[in-house]
Amino acid sequence: MKILVTGAAGFIGSKIAHLLAERGDEVVGIDNINDYYDAEATLTIAGGGRMYFDYSPYECLKYIKLINRYIPTEELAGLLQQCDFTVCPYTDATQSGVIMTSLTMSKPVVATNVGALGEMIEDGKTGGLIPPKDTEALADAMISLLNDENRLKQMSETISTTYHSGDWDWNNIAKKYLS
Repeated sequence: MKILVTGAAGFIGSKIAHLLAERGDEVVGIDNINDYYDAEATLTIAGGGRMYFDYSPYECLKYIKLINRYIPTEELAGLLQQCDFTVCPYTDATQSGVIMTSLTMSKPVVATNVGALGEMIEDGKTGGLIPPKDTEALADAMISLLNDENRLKQMSETISTTYHSGDWDWNNIAKKYLS
């Protein structure tokens, strides 16, 4: 069956469209994406790569910024200084320089649990780990952190302790190798 879903970019409309598509229906979704609502958070999508969706409907939204190119380390550090947490939704990875840079700056990280990323992030302590390609889990993890300032602060403090004076501190790592 072919079904038209209006408001497909919204919370309810997107869920309905997703469930209908899973059921095997052909779904046509429409919505009026604009900047009517003031956003309490901003989203910066940074890094070079192939876009798997049409970004043009989001270009008018002042709370979403796309930087689709290689990000040099100095610029990455500047972006990280401006953020509350980092999101790395990889579908495949062995390790991530973005995650390590985020952690050295005491920024919690939400990432997919692929490759060795699960070894870099302590789920619930220094960020969150989600299954790959699970957009609902990704959205839930991001919204959870956005809605809990105390949790974000605690994660940042845990990262500071672990990475600047604990097991991940370079001086402590060097001492282990030299002893």
